[in-house]
Amino acid sequence: MCDTLTGVMDAHVAESNQSTVRAKHRFGYRGNMFMLFLGRRLPALGYFVTGVVSLGFWIVNRPARRAAMEFQGRVKAIPGRWRLYWHSYQQVRMFGVLIMDRSVALAGANAGITVASDHRDRLKRALDMQRGLLILTAHFGALEIAATWLRTYIEPPKMHFVMYRDFSDSTEQFHQDQWKMLQGMKFINSTDALTAGLQIMGALRQKQYVGIRADRAMGGRKVQVSLMGENVYLPAGPFTAAVVGRAAVITAFTLRESPRRYRMFVSEPRFYDLDSGRSREELIQKAAQDYAADLEPLLRKYPDQWGNFYNFWAGPDAAVEISKTSSETAVPET
Repeated sequence: MCDTLTGVMDAHVAESNQSTVRAKHRFGYRGNMFMLFLGRRLPALGYFVTGVVSLGFWIVNRPARRAAMEFQGRVKAIPGRWRLYWHSYQQVRMFGVLIMDRSVALAGANAGITVASDHRDRLKRALDMQRGLLILTAHFGALEIAATWLRTYIEPPKMHFVMYRDFSDSTEQFHQDQWKMLQGMKFINSTDALTAGLQIMGALRQKQYVGIRADRAMGGRKVQVSLMGENVYLPAGPFTAAVVGRAAVITAFTLRESPRRYRMFVSEPRFYDLDSGRSREELIQKAAQDYAADLEPLLRKYPDQWGNFYNFWAGPDAAVEISKTSSETAVPET
């Protein structure tokens, strides 16, 4: 029982060394408040500052720069090393833009950030099925920007987000204080595997809704899938939850199409029921491959919004590189 619950946790957090997953943020509460002010009042200046800060990160953090270059070279046919440098910087810069837009949107700042979608009917069908709903997303785009959009369909107390939350960190305190559009929604803290697993299963069995990122395999069991023509390893936890929790499952990604304009992509709801005749392991594998199949075309269309700054294709332990990063060169989290 404990093994099953542990497997259901948000597996992008390393169980064996939680304190190293995310380095302490260097600019903290005041820095985030400054960027929120710029994003709300002076967005053009805010984007410029974001570009400068991102350039510094791109120069200083050699592993992240290499990872971005590897990814950009994989997803695009980019001739010449200098062009590859430019595209990798654009990926880092876009990450900063997404962070600023996310803070503005979640602060309820009414800064003209909009979210459109052609898939509202898919979400509504999933919600109307009167069973738990698992929303699988990734470190890709900014799903939280769709919080206002989601609130029109979901009662906030029924929505749970699985996140790594260290309240001794000043940036986490900023999120708690300023992200007003998430108020009323619940958070499952992935720093404790067993507790997180219990909360995820409890929410799904109460026919509530859980959002979880399913792309970083930091520890525990992994599932091998094909993504962009090669094998990669995803955390087994989210897909175990899909099967054991008997939930409806959708993938959802909110991606930036133009300044302050976002679009939410939602898959058709799927089910991975144990009474289908397939084994649990077969269903977990299918759920993971379905997720990868939904992710791939969007990655190819919006590559600059990929927020994994490590060599995603390097092998089953690739994501563990994040936990070995020092505070000076930390890979930022979404």
